[in-house]
Amino acid sequence: NVFVDWSIILNVSNEFSNDLRFLFIILLSFFSLQLVLRLITTILFANQKPSIPPLIYLTGNIISLILLFIVKETANGDLITISLIMGVPLFLVTLLSNFFFFQKKYFNIKPSINFIKKKYFTKIGKLGVNFFILQLEVIIIFQMTNFLIIKFFSAEEVVIYNLAFKYFSVIQILFAIMMNVYWSAITEALEKKDFDWIISTVSRMKKIWFFLLFFGVAMLFFANKFYLLWVGPNIKIPFIVSLACYLSALILSWNSIYEYFLNGAGKIRVTIITATISLILYAPIAYLYVNFFELGISGLIFAISSVQLINAFITPLQYSKIIKNEATGIWNK
Repeated sequence: NVFVDWSIILNVSNEFSNDLRFLFIILLSFFSLQLVLRLITTILFANQKPSIPPLIYLTGNIISLILLFIVKETANGDLITISLIMGVPLFLVTLLSNFFFFQKKYFNIKPSINFIKKKYFTKIGKLGVNFFILQLEVIIIFQMTNFLIIKFFSAEEVVIYNLAFKYFSVIQILFAIMMNVYWSAITEALEKKDFDWIISTVSRMKKIWFFLLFFGVAMLFFANKFYLLWVGPNIKIPFIVSLACYLSALILSWNSIYEYFLNGAGKIRVTIITATISLILYAPIAYLYVNFFELGISGLIFAISSVQLINAFITPLQYSKIIKNEATGIWNK
């Protein structure tokens, strides 16, 4: 951080160099703290309490939103102030939730150095590293998109992308709310060999996905009116950008049906391979869409959808093999 000039990397004025350097320290600090504190949300999901973690994040975000309104009305919020407003509330709410749950309901599993058992390091660590690789793919692809837009287009285009992306992420959020209920339940069902329940659950999720497909079409139809209401007339979002974000949300939601099953089963070797292939293919496909087809920032979003199509075909195949007890070799790892 000391030697990196973030203003050059992010394609902004040199006057922001010191602020960006300090901002990086703030972001890294909150990220590292959340990495530890979010352990409680994992425990809540594992105990089939999926409604509580979103409530924790909602509370933190509401506080941040209120503070942003206050700063907007009373002062000129600089970059550092805004970053603290976005980071501190969620940190404090998550910290308090840790104290609350570990002192009450989960007191018997309150983290302690006395509970460390070296014999479990390999088993837990191996699975943890695999999940880390999967998360890394998502982080790199989606954050790289923001970086590429600001580097090769402009900061204004980043705003356009993020507004459209957040609007259509409603599809993913609605789907994730329902899917989160099933992750730990799928693990339990697999232990009990209750394949009928799993099959009916996946079938139910596919029906919901088809409903969201048509719901998304309605969102696409009313997108411009919503943008106008949301951010006013000064920011124009092209239809093709909205279309690209809509398709991306649909494909990611479809993939999550089978990825949740495979994650719950701990069978993620194939997903790691497809994630690696997606990372390798993303840059050249994005270059092709942007430069050859001249699709602008929508080309970067279409590139995300293109690489995610790999999972859209592979994960249902692996799910089918496992359910039919036909999974062998890499399909069963």
